[in-house]
Amino acid sequence: MDQDLIIICPDGAWKEVMRALFSRPESLGIRRVVPQVIVDPMHDSSPQVVELLRSFQRDGRKVLVVRDLHGSGGEQLGDAGLEREIMGELQANGWTPDDVSAIVADPEVES
Repeated sequence: MDQDLIIICPDGAWKEVMRALFSRPESLGIRRVVPQVIVDPMHDSSPQVVELLRSFQRDGRKVLVVRDLHGSGGEQLGDAGLEREIMGELQANGWTPDDVSAIVADPEVES
């Protein structure tokens, strides 16, 4: 099955959460999706998310960027504000709103 979703996550805990979620599509009420889950080497504060995703931009896959608010450097924005900032950065670099989404978690998965 093709990997039609790219997920950039901040750490291994999120990687396991994403794998577990997408292993049960019937529970989520979605079709089967095999995501490619990539742990961002810079974690929550990565300024390089656009560069990490550039190679996927033209192949038609969807992208989900996951960040923890704590440690992101964007705590003053709050979760919704940081989501908007990430989406704005991606859209400014050619992604369409239909192809990308961002989730900022507060509290962290590990909490």
